[in-house]
Amino acid sequence: MKNFVLAIFAGLCWGACAHRGGQPASNLQDSLSHQDSSKDAFFPVADYLEAEILQIDSFPEALRKFTTRDGRTDTAYIQLPEFNALALQFLVPAFNDGSFQKQYTESSFMDRSTETVTLTYSATDKDLPLQRVDVVTIADNRVNKVRSVYLENRKVAGDSVIFQKLYWQTRRQLQIISRITVKGQPPVEQQVKVVWDPEEDNE
Repeated sequence: MKNFVLAIFAGLCWGACAHRGGQPASNLQDSLSHQDSSKDAFFPVADYLEAEILQIDSFPEALRKFTTRDGRTDTAYIQLPEFNALALQFLVPAFNDGSFQKQYTESSFMDRSTETVTLTYSATDKDLPLQRVDVVTIADNRVNKVRSVYLENRKVAGDSVIFQKLYWQTRRQLQIISRITVKGQPPVEQQVKVVWDPEEDNE
């Protein structure tokens, strides 16, 4: 199972690096062959998300935003600056400050019926802002591709605590569900969904 997951990682990482001019596949596979554990081969979540965001920036599609709060949904078309502000919430500090591989553990699950593999990264400390990351991959013509990325993240700002569930579906949409708790007030929940694939552009 470990070798299977590493093989998937090698293919996916090469795809992510290719978007950014990263190292060739042969070099990547050589480096993987010298690794002692799968923890050293964490999926490059930040690289994947950055490539997805850059793709939207380079080839802008119609971006439609759905905001749901108190049972009511408002829709509007948005421009790239607003999209980027939302998308950058997926690039949490843990991906770039060196803590991801040090303070998270990896597990994997393969579903043969759907030909998907889920890589789950869990925080070793319940007080860390980023608590969980799920990367779902699927085999497409024998090539493994990322289907989605899911994050659970917490932010603290003064008396406010924001717990977020963030979902990114490759080349289709993003969703951010936020639960905002302010001291002395009832929590407020909001869902923001941005769609750029016409097939997903519905409620």
